[in-house]
Amino acid sequence: MSELAKKVASNLEASPARKNVILYNKDGITIFMAMPVTVKVNQSLDVCYDCAPVLTNSTGFPVESAEFTITLNNVRSNGGTKDEILSVQWWDPQSLKPYRTMTFKCGPVAVGKNGACQPTTPTCSQILCHTTVTSGFGTQTLQNTLSVVSLTYKPTNPTSDIGDGPDIIIG
Repeated sequence: MSELAKKVASNLEASPARKNVILYNKDGITIFMAMPVTVKVNQSLDVCYDCAPVLTNSTGFPVESAEFTITLNNVRSNGGTKDEILSVQWWDPQSLKPYRTMTFKCGPVAVGKNGACQPTTPTCSQILCHTTVTSGFGTQTLQNTLSVVSLTYKPTNPTSDIGDGPDIIIG
């Protein structure tokens, strides 16, 4: 099977329907990922799908830059044993290298706008799912997987002529 055919077949296992999973929501900054509603992984096949975080700026200032790290957790079964059923990692399809943790950067993001975030490893644009059992059912947990490293705001217009300071008298 050609590489393109493998990729197309693999992506069919990730639902085209997406849901926004919020990773961070504080002080007018929201970071979310549009994740597939369902991912079906057959034994001995990996599933990859494109996924990158998006920053929404609902503050009163433009965000000049943001940098944060997302760690992907493996999936455990919903059953009584809570066994690990799926290994989940960031995936670089060019070097074929997996990463448990990935740092993302984004900006500038204007007030009231969304900004797509880019991984610091430029070709690492996918999430790879690899089954560790023959059957199972579980839900991926993404809570507490994001750590904000830095967020830089910029005044909307630092050279404005707004007269809100003290009156100045010279002489």
